[in-house]
Amino acid sequence: MKKYVLLVLIFTINQLINAQYNFNIKESEYDFSKSKNHGFSINIYESNVHDIEKEWKKLMKSWHGKVDEKKHEFFADDVTLKSMGDNSFDTYAYCEEKSDHVEFIAAVDLGGAFLNSGAHKQQTNVFKNELMSFAKAATKEALNKKIKKAEHDYHHLEKELHQLEKDEDKLVHDIESWRNSIQDAEKDIEKKKNDQELKKVEIQQQNKVVGALNEKVKLLK
Repeated sequence: MKKYVLLVLIFTINQLINAQYNFNIKESEYDFSKSKNHGFSINIYESNVHDIEKEWKKLMKSWHGKVDEKKHEFFADDVTLKSMGDNSFDTYAYCEEKSDHVEFIAAVDLGGAFLNSGAHKQQTNVFKNELMSFAKAATKEALNKKIKKAEHDYHHLEKELHQLEKDEDKLVHDIESWRNSIQDAEKDIEKKKNDQELKKVEIQQQNKVVGALNEKVKLLK
């Protein structure tokens, strides 16, 4: 059952990524720390700035770039990617946190010109595909983390329910035990009452014995 639920969750993630989220890439002029440059932006969902920055830094290093970060803006120097051509390039990137997503902005300096679809159509398509893959992978990773936490919370709630059921069973058992004890005590009370009545009769008889002996003593005077 749990394996089935997990498969459903994985399927749901893929469905959400492909259907619910908007991964359209925008191309425009963006403000970077040193200047306004031509670049690209895409929305990343379910994640946070810290995790996205970490994943982008990892990606740039896998592209053989030397990564530097200043005030949450990432500069990757001498990046190489075979599908982008033989020449190295630099990338600039940063995140902007929105209400329900993080907008990721990136620009590519080809060395004298920034990547744009008008002048570098083929390279732009390659970079857009890479950016799309990055955004979807970051979203999926964030969802997997949330699923892991949700599953942990689910199992914790299951344990709490199991403990509550155990507590209930113990109380039911205790109540039954107490009920039996009360019934035994009530029987003991009845027995004690009967014993008291018998003891009163014995006391009365003994009192008569004492009275009779006292009478005999009086006769001897």
